[in-house]
Amino acid sequence: NNLADLYSSLRLANVRAFGAVGDGVTDDTAAIQAALDAVCPGGGIVWVPNGVYVCTAPLVFKGDGIKFLAETPVCGYDVPPGTVTLAFVGALAAGIAFGPVGAPLACRNYCEVNGFFIEGHTTLVDGVQVAGVNNAVRHCYIQHCTNGVNILDGVNSLDLAQVCAKFNTNGMVVGGTDSTTFYVHECRFRQNTIGVVVNSAQLLQFNNCVIESNASYGALIFNNTTDIVGNPEHINNVLFLNCWLENNGTGNGATDRYQVVIDGSLPTGVPFYPQFVRFQN
Repeated sequence: NNLADLYSSLRLANVRAFGAVGDGVTDDTAAIQAALDAVCPGGGIVWVPNGVYVCTAPLVFKGDGIKFLAETPVCGYDVPPGTVTLAFVGALAAGIAFGPVGAPLACRNYCEVNGFFIEGHTTLVDGVQVAGVNNAVRHCYIQHCTNGVNILDGVNSLDLAQVCAKFNTNGMVVGGTDSTTFYVHECRFRQNTIGVVVNSAQLLQFNNCVIESNASYGALIFNNTTDIVGNPEHINNVLFLNCWLENNGTGNGATDRYQVVIDGSLPTGVPFYPQFVRFQN
């Protein structure tokens, strides 16, 4: 009880204190979700010691200011021993969601996901589903999902740092007319079908990122149809700064031919072409 009181006073929740085991066999979903809920409202730190945590439902942020932190952050192409694995099992719409799954207008703000190896087992749609203001995803390795990171409507001032998305259909997807100001830096989008898909974005900057060995395209930039409230999508002010693009498009039969594809065709009801897409070393 004293330990629980201390966690409460510090706004710190250790998932083990809520019953999570992390042995790669036990279903830890309820315990982790209980820890996330325990720091709401008001926010706090949810601490996950090293281990393999099996999850059979999305982990959903229900309040602002949640810092969901792994004991040993993941960096680089490889996953070091002793890290925190979230292994999602079953057909799920999202692994970690910054608010109700698929409801970006009910999103949470000032939250962070840091340090996880996210395994989607090819049945997870979005490894991390992001919406909201001043949120961050850092030091994560995401694989075997439809979308490693899916950025929905209503995103503002997102920081995506040192994330590796590998073996997904899409490493990252950006869409939503109300989304603006993204900072994607020191990330790796590698060996996906498409490295990065940009359907709609304003003030999106890729800085010191590696986009390589993706089968179809390194980056595919095109206006989609409309967002969830019927507004036309639009793309402007996308900057690739000091980025490395190599060996993309091998699935199209030509290495290095499809580094970045900007599609200017306009679907019905979309009046805007992509504009101000820049590359700078």
